[in-house]
Amino acid sequence: MADSPACRLCGAADSWRHVLLECTMARSIWALAPESLVEHMSINENPNTRRWLFNMQSLLNHTEFTRLGVTLWAIWSSRRKVIYEDIYQTPFATNAFVNSFINGLQLLTKPRGEQVVVQARPNRWIAPPENLVKINVDAALLRNRSVGTVAAVCRGRDEVFMGASTVTFIGTNEPTALEALAMREALALADDLYERRILVASDCKVVIDNIKVNNAASYRAIIREIIDRSSSFLVCSFSHEFRSLNTKAHNLAKRALPLGVGRVCG
Repeated sequence: MADSPACRLCGAADSWRHVLLECTMARSIWALAPESLVEHMSINENPNTRRWLFNMQSLLNHTEFTRLGVTLWAIWSSRRKVIYEDIYQTPFATNAFVNSFINGLQLLTKPRGEQVVVQARPNRWIAPPENLVKINVDAALLRNRSVGTVAAVCRGRDEVFMGASTVTFIGTNEPTALEALAMREALALADDLYERRILVASDCKVVIDNIKVNNAASYRAIIREIIDRSSSFLVCSFSHEFRSLNTKAHNLAKRALPLGVGRVCG
C-alpha cells in the first residue's frame, strides 16, 4: 500500500487519470498510439473512471476501444514492473507488446480456412546506403537512482566496427529525453571519427518523428540542437529500426550504467 499520495515515478499528485494518462511514462506510450484515439481521449475529461470508460466506448469503434483497453493494461503492468521490480521497458517496447497482443486477438477471430501471412521481423544488422556509415544508438535507465546512460556504436557498410561512445547522466527520469540525448551523442561520435556522411538509427520511433517535424514537449531544446548540428554534415539522416536490429547499442548502454557520470569513447 502506498505511503504517500504522490506518484512514485514523477512525484505529481496520484490518481487513476495521472497513472494511466498523464504520468510521464504513460504520455510516452500514448505518444505512439494512433492520433485519433489520443484525440478522443483528450476531450473526455470525466473524473469518474467508469463513466470515462463508458464515454470512450461511445466515442470509439470496436478496434479503437480494444486498443485503448490493451494499452491501459500495458501501462499499468509496465508501471508496476518499474515500481516493484525495478524493470524498465521503453515506450517502444510497451507499444510493440500492445501491437503484438492485438494482432494475436485478430488471429483468433479470423475465420477458419483463411490463410494468415505473418511477416517475419528482421533480426540482423542492416547495412547503410553506399558511402555512408551507420550509428546505432540506445539508452538505459536506472529509475530508482535517476541515472541514465546513452550509447552510440558506429559501423561501416561492411559492418566493420569504427568506434563507440557512452555518456552517463544523473537526474534523468524521462525515457524519451534520454533517447533524444542518444541521438545527439551519435552526432558527437561522428565528429570524433571525422565522419561527414552518416545514418543514425534508433528503436525509439517517437524521437525520430519529433526530429523530422521539429516537435517535442519536454525536450525541445535537445531536438533543436540535433537538427542544428545535423546541418553541419554532408549527409545526416535518421531512421527507426526494431530493437532486434539494435542489440549492440542496447547492450552497451546497459553495461555502461555502472561506470559513473561522464563520457567514454573507444
